[in-house]
Amino acid sequence: MKEKRKGRLDKVGGSGTPTEFIGFGAFAGTTTSSPTQQAAIMTATTARPTSLLENSNSNSNSSKPSTVKSSPVYTGNNEALQLAFSRISQKRDGITKTKALQELANLFSTATATAGSDNNVTTNSSSTTTATDDSSTTISKWHVRVHALPHWMWLYANKLAFDITAVASVRATSLQVWQEALRKVPKAVVAILTDEVWGMLYAAQVDPFLEVRNEAQSTVQLANQVWKEQQEQQQPSEGEDIGGGGGGDTPPWYKGVLTYSNRILGYGRPSALQEALFAKKKGGSGSNNDSSSSNNEKEEAEERFSLLTGLVLDALCLLFQQQQLESSTTTTTTAAVQDDSNMTNYDNKDSPAILFRYMPSSVDGLRLRTYRLVSIVASSSNKNHRDLLPDAAISTLLQSLSSEKNPNAWSALLEAFLAVAVMANNNQTTNNNNGVSAGKDLLLPTNSWRKGLIKALRKACYGASVASWGPILLPLTSTLAFPPPRGGGGGYTQKDREEHLALALELIKAAWEGQHVTLGMTEAGRLAMAVAETAHVALLRTLPTTIISSSDDDEGNSDDDATTKTTTATIMEKDGSPMMEATKVTALAIAEIWLEVLENALTDQSLATGNARSAAWEPLLQNLAQQLQRYQDHQPPTASSSNSSSINGDTVATARNAFALIRKEFWAKVSLPCTHPEALAYFVSKLSPPPSPPLPQQDQTQHKKAMPEQQRICRVVQTCFQELLAPYQESSATLPSPALYPAMQALVDYEPAVMVTERFVMNDLLQWLILHTTSQASDYSNNNDDLVRADFRLLASSLIGNPEKAPVYWATVLKEILAAKPFLHALTLGIEILLLNGNSSSNSVPDWIQCSILDKFAMEIFTDSAKYPANEQLEFCQTVLGLTSRDDRKHPHPVVNKAVWESWIETYENSSADNKALAQILLQITKVSQAPELIDISKVESIVLQSWLQEQRRNPDDESSDDTLKSNYHYMEILQSNRELATRVVAKASTEMKRQVEENDMGVDDKNSVNTAADWGLRSWRLVEISRTTLADTVVPSLSLLGLDNAAEWSARPLKMYSLIMSLFAFMDDKDQRFKLLEIAENSVELFLCILVNICEASTDLTISARVSNGIDRCSVFLEALGASGRNDYLKDAFQSLLRKMVSALESADSSSSKEMARTQRLTTVLSALLRSAYPETIPTPKEPFLVPNAMRTGDQVWYITDPKSPNQMEPVTIAKVHFDTETGYYFTIQTDRDGQKSERQTIVDRLHKTNDCAQPSTSAPLQEAKQGSAMRDQIVSKILRSYFANASAECGLGDLLNTLVSRVGVGKERGIGSAHFDLFQLLTDENKRLLSDLQSKQYAKAQDSLWKLAQSFGFGQHSEPRNGTFLIFSLDPAPSHELIAGVYDSNGSVGRPGSLDRAVLAWLIVSLPSIRVSKENSSSVTRTLEMMFSLSRNVLMTTKGYGFTSDTLLALKALAAGRRFLANNPSLVDQQALRDNQTACFTAAIELFASDDWMVERASQDQTSSSVWKHYSDFPSLIEETCKTDCGRALLAQSITPSVAESLVHSLFSNPSRFYAFNMLDCVLGKGEVLRSDQEIALDESTTAHLKEWTQGMDSQGALELEEDVEIVSQWLPISMMKEIETWQDETFEDLNEEKTIGRLLAWLSVLSLIETSAPKDFRSRPAFVSYLTKAEAVPSVLNVSILFDETMNSTKSVQAPHVLDTDRILENEEMITISNLSSHVIFRTFETLPSLCRRWWEEDCPKVYTSRVQSLVERQIAPEILRREMRRMKEATKNFGDMNVSGSSMSREITATYKQDDFTLTVLIRLPASFPLRSAEVDCSRTLGVPPNRWKRWSLQITLMLNNQGGTLQDALMLWKENVDKEFDGVEPCPICYSVLQVKTHKLPSLECATCHNRFHADCLTQWFKQSAKNQCVLCQQDWRGVRV
Repeated sequence: MKEKRKGRLDKVGGSGTPTEFIGFGAFAGTTTSSPTQQAAIMTATTARPTSLLENSNSNSNSSKPSTVKSSPVYTGNNEALQLAFSRISQKRDGITKTKALQELANLFSTATATAGSDNNVTTNSSSTTTATDDSSTTISKWHVRVHALPHWMWLYANKLAFDITAVASVRATSLQVWQEALRKVPKAVVAILTDEVWGMLYAAQVDPFLEVRNEAQSTVQLANQVWKEQQEQQQPSEGEDIGGGGGGDTPPWYKGVLTYSNRILGYGRPSALQEALFAKKKGGSGSNNDSSSSNNEKEEAEERFSLLTGLVLDALCLLFQQQQLESSTTTTTTAAVQDDSNMTNYDNKDSPAILFRYMPSSVDGLRLRTYRLVSIVASSSNKNHRDLLPDAAISTLLQSLSSEKNPNAWSALLEAFLAVAVMANNNQTTNNNNGVSAGKDLLLPTNSWRKGLIKALRKACYGASVASWGPILLPLTSTLAFPPPRGGGGGYTQKDREEHLALALELIKAAWEGQHVTLGMTEAGRLAMAVAETAHVALLRTLPTTIISSSDDDEGNSDDDATTKTTTATIMEKDGSPMMEATKVTALAIAEIWLEVLENALTDQSLATGNARSAAWEPLLQNLAQQLQRYQDHQPPTASSSNSSSINGDTVATARNAFALIRKEFWAKVSLPCTHPEALAYFVSKLSPPPSPPLPQQDQTQHKKAMPEQQRICRVVQTCFQELLAPYQESSATLPSPALYPAMQALVDYEPAVMVTERFVMNDLLQWLILHTTSQASDYSNNNDDLVRADFRLLASSLIGNPEKAPVYWATVLKEILAAKPFLHALTLGIEILLLNGNSSSNSVPDWIQCSILDKFAMEIFTDSAKYPANEQLEFCQTVLGLTSRDDRKHPHPVVNKAVWESWIETYENSSADNKALAQILLQITKVSQAPELIDISKVESIVLQSWLQEQRRNPDDESSDDTLKSNYHYMEILQSNRELATRVVAKASTEMKRQVEENDMGVDDKNSVNTAADWGLRSWRLVEISRTTLADTVVPSLSLLGLDNAAEWSARPLKMYSLIMSLFAFMDDKDQRFKLLEIAENSVELFLCILVNICEASTDLTISARVSNGIDRCSVFLEALGASGRNDYLKDAFQSLLRKMVSALESADSSSSKEMARTQRLTTVLSALLRSAYPETIPTPKEPFLVPNAMRTGDQVWYITDPKSPNQMEPVTIAKVHFDTETGYYFTIQTDRDGQKSERQTIVDRLHKTNDCAQPSTSAPLQEAKQGSAMRDQIVSKILRSYFANASAECGLGDLLNTLVSRVGVGKERGIGSAHFDLFQLLTDENKRLLSDLQSKQYAKAQDSLWKLAQSFGFGQHSEPRNGTFLIFSLDPAPSHELIAGVYDSNGSVGRPGSLDRAVLAWLIVSLPSIRVSKENSSSVTRTLEMMFSLSRNVLMTTKGYGFTSDTLLALKALAAGRRFLANNPSLVDQQALRDNQTACFTAAIELFASDDWMVERASQDQTSSSVWKHYSDFPSLIEETCKTDCGRALLAQSITPSVAESLVHSLFSNPSRFYAFNMLDCVLGKGEVLRSDQEIALDESTTAHLKEWTQGMDSQGALELEEDVEIVSQWLPISMMKEIETWQDETFEDLNEEKTIGRLLAWLSVLSLIETSAPKDFRSRPAFVSYLTKAEAVPSVLNVSILFDETMNSTKSVQAPHVLDTDRILENEEMITISNLSSHVIFRTFETLPSLCRRWWEEDCPKVYTSRVQSLVERQIAPEILRREMRRMKEATKNFGDMNVSGSSMSREITATYKQDDFTLTVLIRLPASFPLRSAEVDCSRTLGVPPNRWKRWSLQITLMLNNQGGTLQDALMLWKENVDKEFDGVEPCPICYSVLQVKTHKLPSLECATCHNRFHADCLTQWFKQSAKNQCVLCQQDWRGVRV
């Protein structure tokens, strides 16, 4: 088929010779490319390239082929190219086109010919050379590329380049194709490219997308390179054009861009462009017009038109800019001339005008680009460029000044206008220079732009940014107001000069008026800066002369200056002075605008705020200061000129600017207002100082006369300073404010010699100094410090500026200040300020500071120690001695004489009292370089000791505490330099420390004693540091040095000694140094043991020993602080000594002696503590092979016993599913993997193990041996346990020692007789046998001792750490003992056994019960044991009632927790009722004790409170937390809490230790959905009854009855104590509201909200009742007003992200979440969620106004979205309650749709929630229901609306009420005509009262309310007297 088509096409060739296939390009245009032309192109590209341009092998004399046309079809036969072109040309997505273009680029890069295709192309024999065989492949590649070029150019020029709305990657990849083509076939590309395509490629450089711009720039650079190489190789004949346009070194970009631009800009409208480029042809004529296009097509066409037109305009701007840049950096070449000639060669005369045709366009972007184009063209230095700008375009531009309203375009418009004006001025100047006739006026007519520009300036360019157009104001004014003379050879007249200046005034004035419409202070400041600068230049601009001189010399030519002056004077006489007066008036008006800008900048305080300060205000003041300085520096005219005339004293001849005419008037008007001191200070600081240094006072007059003009600013500043001081000089009671001081300082610093007068220093400043530094400032504070510094800075500047009078001034000022009795701190600050200012230029102290008055005062400072605080004395002395350094500058010399130092020494020697400040000063005198040796060593020793003794501990929270300590450690330098002194000081200090240890009771009783002990620790640490650093070789610090080695004191007063040594350790961070103090002490080991034994907290009271078991007792803390762990050599000696003491104690132990038993107990506990220190790593407990069933989850990896007869044979399996059956308990589906084959089976928990190494009996499982522990273990077993365990009492604690030995050291690997394991096992077995025997023989006293010993041994943890798993080591079976114990309690009850047996039994059950495996055989006995355990725990708890939290309480709670854990691991026992009852009873007893506050009482016998014991050491907190995590546990707690206990729990909410757990338990009992009281048990409290009586006053009987019913309903659900608490809130004044009380209130409120939600589904009356009750109690306003006070988001001044909405569950799980901020945020959210209508009422009526917007913002951002998400989740979970009603919604659209099918109807409700719901009402739409009368669905809408917006209901409540109403209506029940509802909202009752007249039915409540409000007894509908019946 292809061959036939090719044959038909071949017939178009000429006759006589066979024709070739010339391609469809032959039909594309009128000029057809012949085969000869194509062959020429190919011939030019057959040779291999040597660069980007190929060296052709063809005949160099052959003629250049003519231009080849593009082709709409591909004429080659390369299949890859055909496929690529087809994918590009068709309408495909951007990704597909991009890939096709990438393939095309690759084909251009690596094209190869298909056999038999392009290789068959023949060429004309006369113009084609035959390639050699070697290059045939290369030739074929180039032929493929060449054949592809015509169609590629057609695609690019007709589709790709114009489709600018396509994906950017398409255009970028298209340019990559051009790059490959330029690299491979550059000659062919250059030959085929048209001018328009050149323009397209160039325009791509301004594409909107960066990737396209980058590729376009690369393409343009490559084209330039190719063009340049072609020009170097080819030398065309004159007039020959290469490649279709232009010549020279660059391609024809200029002509191409203009051609492309003319085409695009010529379309004029989107439809024309669409029609020409993209519309399909129809019927051979035209294309689709706008009327037949769709809206989408129109929008696409408009977008493409805007983009293409904008692209062309941007390309023109870029073209002219680049050519302007090239012309300014290079010289004019022949190519440039040729290029310029091409600029004006247009066939179309209107071509230049087309470029600017979119200046009046309605599209903002096109106008903006046209303005920029005008600006670039008009400002071009190339005349041909400027000639492109026609007069019509200029006229349109001037019209735009009146019509442009787009703020973004005004910057470009003014730039264009400025460029046109400059161009017109330059043309006029050129004509004048060339002598053009005077009638030729090229300037812009003023009336053509004046009105529009003035109006725009007055409106601040219609809101445009001043930063963009403000800088244009100055050059625009200069250009417009000062044009060149009109007409050739003409000149200026005086009238011209006046008109020019008046025009400048008009522009400046208009711009200044625009300040009032600027947006923001920054914009106003920038505009003021532009106006001031323009006015400044207008005043100082050199005015043109008013005479036309025959000389053309410049005005700066000195030779013609005299002639000009003479002629000017002559003209002035002719014109007369009135014209000059007019000029003067105009100049003065400009100056007044500048002065107004200055005044505004110095008075408008809003400019100094925010970003305007740095962006506009500071630069404005700086510029104004510089401009004022230039006004002063401007040289006035001199009177020496003989030819000058004078007007008002100013010489006219030299008045070459406007300012010269108004100099005197200007300076007379200049003033610096003082209303904004900060601005005044900044402005004056930017003024340059006077030109000459200040002169002595007597020469001031002469100085002012000598330089009057250079002192004008100085006079202004002086006047300002006098005005500033006037109010304070008139009234002595008035003081300057702190804000005024910077301004005064700046004014004084400008010229002190002129500003400062004697009156100012001796009257004003002295008065301020006295008031700010003396006792008259009764409330001296840091603010006074700032004022004192400011006063003394003024004094320093005044004294430095008047050096001759400075001594007199200073002496007088100081004398007066001292006479007024100043604060010493204030005087010190002042002296330091003077010193720092005096040192600013030199290193010496100013001479005038040193005076006799200061010396005398310094001598007397220590005569009365109580007169000044010690710290102020120290500060003053350090300052005058030169020992302080601030601001990185230090005055190096003292300012007091030597006599002062000597007086201080004499005062110290004669003083009997300790003076810390004086002591430190005397020690620091040695640092002064001029100080002689004034103090002997004995005095220094006394001073050092006093300084050391007076040191006190600093606040540890103070970040500077360490630095303070170092600074006070001043005596160390002296001691380090004098060894003899250090020895004496250390000896006396050690004696003093020992005395204090023996005589004082520190750290025992009150807080003062504790602080004293801490100060003692500081001094001890100092003494240790002194010894270590100064006497390390002779005196080694130890506890002996400090008196802490006194064993008698350790025995008599251990708490005091412990407090002292821990205070010492607090200052020593290095544990090695601490241990060294003990190690080198005399009898170190004995001292060490003495300390441990005496501070040991061993006790039979579990509340005390709990500290030991938890590792926080004094022994453990001391060993940790000492760093005893790892010091095995030292501990080895301690062990040996301790073992000897224990053997001795056990030998002589008498069980009847409590003292001996206590000592033995302490020794045992100490030994356990040492074992924990020596072996810190706990020996791991053998892994229990058994799994906890309820803890297993799907996916767990376990081991499965494959054969029950061989338990050691196991394989790994995976839990696939967990099952539970009430009869069989847990069983599992497991998955096995055997040789890649997976299978599943079911099994029981007994055949599953955690690990495969647990199959062996636990008795043979070897344990890890503790390092180096065998010897110690053997000694303890042989010397202690084996000898005394059986006979020693349990109080001795040997069981705890055994437990510690097993857990820390281990039992070793050996087994069998003689091993430690065997010995210990034997001891425990024998003890168990004795227990069984004693129980059988009813020897309960002996039995309880055995029970305690066994419990301690198996990890009860009385004096050691608790441990589980010891049973796995020794395999002791506790079941027999359990049976006997149960028998004892079953048979005898409480008869014949002591109460202490209960406690021993509980201890034994706690440790032994977890070791029992429950099976069917022993389940009954285990249940019996558990029941006994819970029963005993309850009994023990009940016996502790009224005694606080005791040892028995701790034990019972531990037993309860152990029983709960056992049940959790054995769920098969949970459902036994008797066990549940016992467990519930035990919980009830524990919670009752907790709620009674019995645990919160102080315990006088201990150093801790009961609350700290129960919360930190007992199992109660974890018990409550774990129980609350499961539904069964919560039900158990709810069942355990009686109503009376719930009442007590409410009070616990207000107690810090207990509120978290009380809140959890209340959540359980209130969340169970059951009332606390039945209808018969309702009994309101007296306070509630009184409030109810108050609330019902004024109500009718029916309303009062309803309210009473509501309150009674609430009392059924809510604890009475909580109701009493809520009712007190309405009277709260917030005065006594503290954090603890607020947290309790918020927790109580959260409980109420949870109760409302749980009670609503149970009783439909509850929610309305709660709403009614809470409304009357005003609870919602009270709690929300409190919450917003403590919510961080509400009260932060910064933009704080609101915290994430908390769940109540998170607060219930984590006590750390109960902070007042978290609770406040959560309460706000939960209240809005639960009671939306009440929250809206609060927000509208009671919310403080300052919070209303913040609350609304919080609701919109966080609360409302979260409420909707939760409501949607709840409704999704409540699907079963909805029945046939389907509910759906979206949190994004905030719409909820409910669809309900009833009979044949589908009812739909649409609820729209506003963003701020519930603050704004929800909208309900039921109109989508078809077939339902409008009155009915409107009634439904009203029902839902009332429920959501007024009755406090939730979405779910509203939809359920609607569903129920619909059901009733379809059942035939008519709605109540009053409430429009079938069911009464509050009572859910049907209409029950029927009118006898109209027979309509009403709700009784609704009808009663109607009668009350209408004040008549008539039917609602028929309006007849009511005669109704109940139905």
